[in-house]
Amino acid sequence: MKVKDLIKQLSYYDGEKELLVAYWDKEYAETAFDSEEGFILTDTAWADAIKRTENMDFWQECANNELMDQVLLAINAEKEGESK
Repeated sequence: MKVKDLIKQLSYYDGEKELLVAYWDKEYAETAFDSEEGFILTDTAWADAIKRTENMDFWQECANNELMDQVLLAINAEKEGESK
């Protein structure tokens, strides 16, 4: 996704609203490879990797499961704090 597209999506939210947003950039992805091994991540390969990943439901499912786990932990912690 282009940054300008993400900014447009985010513009629909109130600036004070809490959101969970995860993103990775090319520079971050490059840190996964040892430069001595000769791996070069071109802009074209990076764009292709993004397209491939955006078409996968796996990431949404992982994020959804983790977020719901954290929501339940937060609710339970809040309840415990109220009962003390």
